[in-house]
Amino acid sequence: MEEPVHSVNHGFPVESVLFFASGGAFVAAGGNQVKVYDIMRGCRVIHAMSNHQKTVTSLCFDGRQTRLLSGSLDRQVKVYDITTYNVVHSFKYTDPVLSVAVSPADDRLVVGMTSGALSVRRRTKGLSPAGATQKQQQQQRRRGPRKAPRAGTYRFFIRGQSRKPGEVGVVGSLCLHHTNACSCEEKTSACLCGCVV
Repeated sequence: MEEPVHSVNHGFPVESVLFFASGGAFVAAGGNQVKVYDIMRGCRVIHAMSNHQKTVTSLCFDGRQTRLLSGSLDRQVKVYDITTYNVVHSFKYTDPVLSVAVSPADDRLVVGMTSGALSVRRRTKGLSPAGATQKQQQQQRRRGPRKAPRAGTYRFFIRGQSRKPGEVGVVGSLCLHHTNACSCEEKTSACLCGCVV
């Protein structure tokens, strides 16, 4: 049997180990601690985190490896920013957490618990700026052009407040310069009712 190249004493029984994509560092979880080790520097501890109250049982990265997630028997999943190793979000569950996984698209979080239950959460907000832009563009393409606001809604109420004087704004089939349906003879594409302003 070959001798190990490096041997590290984490200080607690190790529950989970995870490599960074670069291969130059790894993360280990044991006890209530999560430690980041640098392989290139003789497996030195780069950072140690002890944000859980009980044993950390699972580790995973998000799809882009910008966030590290840790699940624990304290019924918490913590989300760390990889650049600062600060906790940026925390989820609380009903039972102790045994396993954590994130979908490659970063839109689903799956957590396995001691009760045998699986929790699947879908991310609706808080995507990264690039991801949010792509998602918004896809939704806009599916929906088509933005519809005029319905009467009685907040959007209907504030519809002309961001417009400059003289600009034509469209609300339904009426332009903002009229309160009744337009009966103009001259038709232009300036607004849906065809009024010349």
